[in-house]
Amino acid sequence: MAHDRPPRLFSIISWGCAATYWLTKVLTAHPEVLCLHNLRNQLSVVTGNAPLDEISYMKLIDYQGAPFRLSGDCHGIPLASVRKVTEHFGERFRAVVVTRHPVSRFLSATVMLKKQSVENYGDVFQTFLKQLDKKIMKSFKKNDELYLVRIMQMINRVTHEKEVGNIYPMEKLTKDMSELQNILSYLSDGELSFTEEMLESTFDGPVNVHRKTKKKKDPEFIFNNDFSSLQKELFSSLISPQARVVYEDLGYDLSFLN
Repeated sequence: MAHDRPPRLFSIISWGCAATYWLTKVLTAHPEVLCLHNLRNQLSVVTGNAPLDEISYMKLIDYQGAPFRLSGDCHGIPLASVRKVTEHFGERFRAVVVTRHPVSRFLSATVMLKKQSVENYGDVFQTFLKQLDKKIMKSFKKNDELYLVRIMQMINRVTHEKEVGNIYPMEKLTKDMSELQNILSYLSDGELSFTEEMLESTFDGPVNVHRKTKKKKDPEFIFNNDFSSLQKELFSSLISPQARVVYEDLGYDLSFLN
C-alpha cells in the first residue's frame, strides 16, 4: 500500500569503480527503500530504444516507489543532469556522490577502458592534450593510449562533484557502519535509519565481493609498483591542484606524489 505522501527521491552519482552494486544491495535491504542500479540504461539495452531522459526516469522511480518512503537510483543519472532533476522535483530530491581513492580508480578504469578506442571520445581530449608535455606526447605508442587522459579528466571531475552535495568515500562506506548510516540519513532527510541488526548483517562476512577477488593493495603500492612510467607521469602531471585538495579533504593520502 502506498504511503500518504510521495516518496523522497534520490540519485547516487558515480562513474563506476566505487562499489555501486554493493551499495544498491545494502540500501534495498531496508524495508522502506527502493534503490535501482542504472535501470535507465539497462532498459535501453533490453528494448533497443534510446534511454529515458532523466526526468522521465525519475518519474518512473517515483511511481514504482509509491509503497516506499525513499526511492531512487544508483549510477544511472549523470552529474550534468542533477540540477535539472533537482529543479523539477524540488526538495523531494537529493543527490550524493560516491568516490574512491583516485589511484585505485585510475587502475580500475584503465582495466575497463583499455580496449576502447580514442575515437569513442571525440574532442573531449583537446583541453588536456594542450597541457601535456611534449616528452609525454612522444611516449604514446599508439593513439588509443589517450584513453588514459580521459580517465584523468574523470578523476579531476571531483571538483564538480562536490557541488552536488555530500561526497562519500567508498572505502569508508564499505568499512564504517556510521558512514552507511550517514548516507541513508542524508538521502531521507533524517527520516530513515538502519537498525543495529541491519548494519551488523551488512558487515557480517565479506563486503563488496567481486567475481574475481584479489588481495587489496594500498594506493601508494599500486602507484609505485603497478603503474607504468607513462601512467605515473600522466597521473602526476594531470591531476589538478583543485582536485587534489578535494581528495585530500576527503581523507585520501596523495603525499607520495610529491
